[in-house]
Amino acid sequence: MALRCAGGADLMGGPTRREWGIGVVVGALLLVGAFVAYAWWDLEGSWNGRAAVGYEIRGDDETVLLVYGGCNPEVRARVTGRTDERVLVIIETRRERKGDCLMGGEVTLSSPLGDRRVVDPYSGATLQLQPN
Repeated sequence: MALRCAGGADLMGGPTRREWGIGVVVGALLLVGAFVAYAWWDLEGSWNGRAAVGYEIRGDDETVLLVYGGCNPEVRARVTGRTDERVLVIIETRRERKGDCLMGGEVTLSSPLGDRRVVDPYSGATLQLQPN
């Protein structure tokens, strides 16, 4: 004869079938929750800085297309600093794809580029103007 507590658990043995069932359900819910959290994080992704290899001027002298080596449909570019001599620009991507590509991201300057240099803040290098 097994000893049981008020909840019905067997004090001398292992968990009851009901307790096993609850454990399996809780474990499955935790696993599904972890998968959903990971999928959501992966969908959001984080923006990663990339070294630009050059730039192009688009139409007016205020739109700059930063060119970088990589395959990625999600690209953004932004100005991180400016002086009378240079413009610091950064290009960021999410979820890099494999392949040999040149991609770009556009940034609109608040004033024409003029004679200022376009500089990649990661390498400190002055970017070269690419032919259109």
